[in-house]
Amino acid sequence: MTKVEIKAKITEFKTKHPKFAAEVEDISNLDLNETVKGYLWCEVLQKLSKFHAKNLVEEKVAAATQ
Repeated sequence: MTKVEIKAKITEFKTKHPKFAAEVEDISNLDLNETVKGYLWCEVLQKLSKFHAKNLVEEKVAAATQ
């Protein structure tokens, strides 16, 4: 992607998800080291979110069967 395309995606993302706007604001300015760290952090965050979602579903199912 070009820098222009990245900036367009960031603008689109900020419009749809204002809660995360600050996190995506400077993506196009990151160096390689910061980019890799951010990428790895996103993987960790994704896994934590999946576990949290699974726990929420299991709690709802358990509550519904009681």
